[in-house]
Amino acid sequence: MSPILYWADVSRMNTAPDLYPISEDRRAALSALKNENVRQQGLGAELLLIYALQQLDHTIQLPLPISRTNMGKPVLDGLNWQFSLSHTGSCAACCVYDRPLGIDIQETKHVPERFLTRFYTADEKKTVLDSAEPDETFTRIWCRKESLLKASGLGLSVDLKSFEVLRGELDFQNRRYSFQSGQTEAFHYAFCCEGNCKEPLTVQRVILP
Repeated sequence: MSPILYWADVSRMNTAPDLYPISEDRRAALSALKNENVRQQGLGAELLLIYALQQLDHTIQLPLPISRTNMGKPVLDGLNWQFSLSHTGSCAACCVYDRPLGIDIQETKHVPERFLTRFYTADEKKTVLDSAEPDETFTRIWCRKESLLKASGLGLSVDLKSFEVLRGELDFQNRRYSFQSGQTEAFHYAFCCEGNCKEPLTVQRVILP
């Protein structure tokens, strides 16, 4: 299957959970959130997941059977697909694939040099500082790092400075990962999957209810 990154503007979403057939995992998360924008991001991401799965199988049952691994990574119980969610600003995103994957989306960020020293390798830091567009370059690299941590399922238990994402492929934790990245009018994005993903990533905007 070819990977598709679905994204949506969630800034006008009504976040009342009873309006949507969302999972118990998402319902519990929403109940703990007070910030309306963060609620919109989380709800929008799950609605995109539902949309993506229904493109693959229109008979999919709702609410989705979502649980979490010991490292906190959400998974679909009893289904063969894997997924990754992300959000930034007024946007949410989702990708479903047939192998371990991670996506990350980010609005362009400006970060002090001390942040580069703490989280980026020497070559990554040099790449940012030598760039004609350092904020854009920083954000592209950050997206790749986040997408790899999601694909591996290890999250922030791994030191961000312990690996480098300047190339299209990477050996990490005894596994091979590959990247695809780009930019929309709203954000930078990175897609990372286990193995060599030769199918090009498609980016598609969705209008959510």
